[in-house]
Amino acid sequence: MDKFKKGDLVIRIGADYSENININVGSLLVIGKQETSSIVSVAHDGSSYRMHTKYLELVQRDAKPHVHAELIKAWSMGAIIEVQVSSYEWLITDAPMWESGYTYRIKPCKPKETPQQIEIREIRKYIEIATEKLKELENK
Repeated sequence: MDKFKKGDLVIRIGADYSENININVGSLLVIGKQETSSIVSVAHDGSSYRMHTKYLELVQRDAKPHVHAELIKAWSMGAIIEVQVSSYEWLITDAPMWESGYTYRIKPCKPKETPQQIEIREIRKYIEIATEKLKELENK
């Protein structure tokens, strides 16, 4: 039985540097066809390459998606990914390994202020400036 099927989304998890393929570890690829029991053709950036299956891991197949499939897709579209290194600490990772035993997340961003919150912040700043000016005048 073949390891991958045509159309499977895979991630490159290793490399044989004797290959002359300029595809980074961590790149997402699409399986074209299984050429032999260990060689598949993959599509990447509009080109087709032959690659050994031991350097590929399944990301998504209709029946059983990779545990981190949604995060991998988000990362491939530019999301900043963090990996949990302790119960309270997260670190940004530029090249996630996508191991099933690790916890990953999209780096949270600060929520944008609503127009009302911006107005409140500006009024408080104005009040602070006015209070300082009032104190100066009273102390003259």
